Amino acid sequence: MHSTTRILIIGFGDIGERVAKRLVNRYAVSALVRSDERANYARSMGIRVIRGDLSVPGSLRKLAGQADVVFHFAPAPGDGVRD
Repeated sequence: MHSTTRILIIGFGDIGERVAKRLVNRYAVSALVRSDERANYARSMGIRVIRGDLSVPGSLRKLAGQADVVFHFAPAPGDGVRD
């Protein structure tokens, strides 16, 4: 990967945050986040924030074309019949 590689982290919880900390100084890192608290924290780390919610498909359209590499750390839903 090159320093211009765009990385998107989906699931910016414990594991996503750990990965971001290792990558943010070398790559263009973005994170998909739902809450204001996590968005502010990600920004304070130098991460570009993309607001959205995996349970709201319409909020994910803005993800198209935003990354060269995607790390998906979000857990599967706790209920329902589809992931």
